Amino acid sequence: MTSHFKKALLTIGFLISLFLFLQNADSSYLPAKIVSIIDGDTIKIDRNGKPVIVRLACIDAPETQQRGGKASSRRLEQLIPIGTKIKLRMITEDRYGRQVAEVYQDDRLINLRMVKDGQAIVYEDYIDPCDAQRYREAQRNAERLEAGVWSLDDPIAPWLYRQGKRPPLPIASRENLPNCINGDCDCSHFSTQAEAQQVLNAFSLQ
Repeated sequence: MTSHFKKALLTIGFLISLFLFLQNADSSYLPAKIVSIIDGDTIKIDRNGKPVIVRLACIDAPETQQRGGKASSRRLEQLIPIGTKIKLRMITEDRYGRQVAEVYQDDRLINLRMVKDGQAIVYEDYIDPCDAQRYREAQRNAERLEAGVWSLDDPIAPWLYRQGKRPPLPIASRENLPNCINGDCDCSHFSTQAEAQQVLNAFSLQ
């Protein structure tokens, strides 16, 4: 057997292995089409002619009745309008019978994009199936840019909203407050009325 023939066999073997790998990798992503947007983290899809409800994995968007909820739904519909072809990386089925998945439109991960745009929050209790580092970094950037829900005076996590609770003011938003917040404040600590009001708001939310 000549060296050229051996190289040819090795090349063919490599190409066959690569083809099988790509075929198996692609098979883990299920094709579907958008039927409707239910809210900022839930969609209805057409899967082989059957309607299926899909919950976007690893994120939680504001409820429809919550501040920011309608904007979140609108943003999701902008990203994946009705009729859009998508792919799903299926993760599990939740207690409501919904499929939980990461949603891709071409190479764009929609779940992550919603967090980047500040239209959804990382769902820490259910982040394990996803790339937690990417999602958390996207959220930090959204907070820094005050995008979406982070532009609100008192953004409330959707899971707390559903429980009827208000969260304490996030630590990041207290960074610029006077040091007296750890003790007693009086008028001499504030240069403006707005600064005094900011401290009052911080403690009223606890």
